[in-house]
Amino acid sequence: MAEFKITPQSRRYDHEEKDEDQRLPLTNAKRHPLQPSYNRDDPSSPLKVKEEKEKDEDEGESFADPLGAHPLNDPLSGSGKSGAAVFDDSTVKLKKVKKFEDPALDWDITQKEVLAKYTTQVNIPIVSKIVDDVEREEEIVTLTERAKRRLETLEEDEDPSAVKHLSQKELVNHLEGLASELETAWNKQEKVKSLRIVIQSCKMLVNCKVPQVYPSLFVLVSKVLDTFGRLVFERIKKKSCDDKSGKRVLPENFTQKDIPPDAKEMCKNWFYKIASIRELLPRVYVEITLWPCNRFLIDDTRSYEEMMRRFVAQCRGLGDPLVAQFARFFLLRKALEVFDNGPPLPYVQQCLDDWLYTKKQWSGLGAYLKTYDLTLAQYENLYSPAVKWTLKCMGLQGDKQMLQDTVQKFIDNSPNCMMLNHIIGAFNASLIAKYAEKFMELIAIAEQGVTTRGDCYATLGAQLTKEPPPEKKRLKLLNDVWVEVAGIQDAKEYIPIAQVWLEFVVKFFKEREMSILLQDIWEHVGKEKYTPDLETYVEGILGILLYNIKDFHSLFQLDQVLPLIDLLQTSTKVEVAKGIMTRFTESGEIIKDAILINSLLDVSRTLHDSLTDFSIEDDRRQFAHVINTFISRVQYGRDFEGHLHFFVECRRSFQKLDAVIETAVFGVIALVTRALKVTQIKQHSKKGAAFIKACMAFCHITIPSLHDHMKRLKLLLLASMVALNAGFVTQCDIMMKTCMIILADVPAVVTLSNNQLCNTEDFVADFTHQLCASLVVMPGNPEDPFTVMEKLLDFITKEHQWDKNSVNKGKVLLSLFQCFCASWQEQLPYHFASGTSSNDTLYAGSKAYKDGIAKLCTQAFEEFVGVLAEIQGGAPAKAKQLASQALESVTAFADETSREKLKKAINKVCPSS
Repeated sequence: MAEFKITPQSRRYDHEEKDEDQRLPLTNAKRHPLQPSYNRDDPSSPLKVKEEKEKDEDEGESFADPLGAHPLNDPLSGSGKSGAAVFDDSTVKLKKVKKFEDPALDWDITQKEVLAKYTTQVNIPIVSKIVDDVEREEEIVTLTERAKRRLETLEEDEDPSAVKHLSQKELVNHLEGLASELETAWNKQEKVKSLRIVIQSCKMLVNCKVPQVYPSLFVLVSKVLDTFGRLVFERIKKKSCDDKSGKRVLPENFTQKDIPPDAKEMCKNWFYKIASIRELLPRVYVEITLWPCNRFLIDDTRSYEEMMRRFVAQCRGLGDPLVAQFARFFLLRKALEVFDNGPPLPYVQQCLDDWLYTKKQWSGLGAYLKTYDLTLAQYENLYSPAVKWTLKCMGLQGDKQMLQDTVQKFIDNSPNCMMLNHIIGAFNASLIAKYAEKFMELIAIAEQGVTTRGDCYATLGAQLTKEPPPEKKRLKLLNDVWVEVAGIQDAKEYIPIAQVWLEFVVKFFKEREMSILLQDIWEHVGKEKYTPDLETYVEGILGILLYNIKDFHSLFQLDQVLPLIDLLQTSTKVEVAKGIMTRFTESGEIIKDAILINSLLDVSRTLHDSLTDFSIEDDRRQFAHVINTFISRVQYGRDFEGHLHFFVECRRSFQKLDAVIETAVFGVIALVTRALKVTQIKQHSKKGAAFIKACMAFCHITIPSLHDHMKRLKLLLLASMVALNAGFVTQCDIMMKTCMIILADVPAVVTLSNNQLCNTEDFVADFTHQLCASLVVMPGNPEDPFTVMEKLLDFITKEHQWDKNSVNKGKVLLSLFQCFCASWQEQLPYHFASGTSSNDTLYAGSKAYKDGIAKLCTQAFEEFVGVLAEIQGGAPAKAKQLASQALESVTAFADETSREKLKKAINKVCPSS
């Protein structure tokens, strides 16, 4: 080693601060000096269908199809005007966006409801084989033979041997398979096979031998029809855009004038094919399916209305009233795509009138009902989806007069709960609210079937929630309803009604009425009466409370909230807890009430306890975020002991989430700082000292439990400085020694949250710089004031394995050299504002202390010179930069005697410096 002895230069920092000549020019820092020089989350840190081209279909070929000789506006009416006729500007456009946002006219929702409601355990007979031996074009010599063969194919009867009996689940899979097979056949240009699949699917609606599932069968067949309609429409539209130049673009709101002749001819050919279908029901369904395709041929609104009139009349020709009503259902659903403002009301009313007319003939259904083991109420319930859709189409466009007319029809045709329930749900909520008392009377006289008066009360409540009656009538109406509802003993029948009316009460009444209703709910579905099938409704009740009561204090003052949460199974309970904590996070609310704190702590425990070793990282991160937000918003005022107890409870409750434990530690450290600021004392009272010791003990016990070494070190250093600022030197010394132990255990490589492997050397270097700055003001141990300094020097020089290509070791040794030189001064460069004594006071004028520090300075610089020599051998440029920093340190901190020797030692190793 170099033969020199270092004596630090004496400096008066208070004088230097006033001396302008001694000041260095100030510049804006690009980063905080204590900020790590790396980004842990940055992987680059040191720590870290060929599309197939469609063929033109045979309908678009150059020859003249023998079935396409007469271009008609309405291809099946036989009385339309010539396609060359000029129409007015009144055009009908296909709807790009549904004008009606009501869920009752949302087909996706309706499908799910129907499939869930209409089920059976009986096997359903269906024809499972679709003829797929479509003729090959090369086998057909003449066009006449081709057309004849196509018609024969479409009219082939199903093979009786192909009838199979399927369960409802198998039926669903079968029809979904047909929809997929339809697309496959279409993509293979097998258009006749595609049409045959659609026809055979429609025949299932005629030959259904299990009426109990007819609504579900209708939904499944509708999927096949919708697929077919979409494929045909897209094909004709694509044909309309085909152009040799490739520049033709069809406008979004196109009319028949924008359609080229070959695309129109293709569209007509499809309607001619439909006209050749022998059976009435498949022909009606397929033509209605392709109804929107008339847009390529017709612009006149009146023509579309005439088509709808004809469709309504055709539905009367269907002998089975159930089949006929669902055909009307399909017609009204497609009418929503054709008419911008909804189906024309006269035809919608006609659909309802036709159903009511056939309903009068139900008295003769005795044999039919006996054959299929149905009651009249069950049979009536099969019509419910179709009647609901029909009434909804009326209600969304209807006014007061239409409501009165519809109610009169209900009264004149054997009043029943099914029709009344759909009338209440169909019309505008403001109309229903206006006549709420009248509807109460109608519910009382309605005959119950599968649909009960309770269902009517629930629908009425849903409407009144949207548009309430006058305030003076609300309480009387609620009491009148609850006289009937409270008497329902079956929890399954009771809770859907209670859920709807609870939202009405939450929105338009006060806490007293809410509490009364919740108590009644608890009495009906409490622990003794609760069953798992009520879980969805209980979850819905909690959701209503959560999203309608803005004040969390008011929410948890309701005694029934936590017991209702406890009823739920684990998975649902976790989802509810997540919703509560997310809602609280968004609210920005500060909480001081002990009841609310304990309630949210209990909800947070539910989230934490649901975590296992197999939980995904995203769940852990999300749960930690909402729990940390909760912890940070808890305030106890000047009840510091109560707040500390809260953090202790958090440590006990959230052991699986390091991020939450880290927040609790930060909270305790901030609590000590705030307590010192509030009390403004330098000499602690016995009680105050005990409190701060308890906080430091919390930190000392809790921080080592964290898995991340880096977070442990940062928190321990922070806690030790807070302890020292508070005057608790012993606690500071203990945590500093713990720091040295953990620092020695930091692995060379760690795995980050993104599973990237990263080197820890930069972190160790940055942390050591911070540790050196802290050691300057840390009082030494009376028995051995150099213990921590010597351990740190040994760690840097002997224990830690530094990268030979890095300058980190040299920079750390320079920081340690500067730390020792600063500690040697009779007046340290900085102190704690609290007045805690540092070594310049404790060892003032002590020659032994100064000699010991000077010895450490010499050792640190000798080690630095050795490191500089190693770097010079491998990376001269880095060595030069490091040597320049060393010369600056020597100039600033060494006395004149030592300065020249040190400079010579540096220049000897690195001559170019």
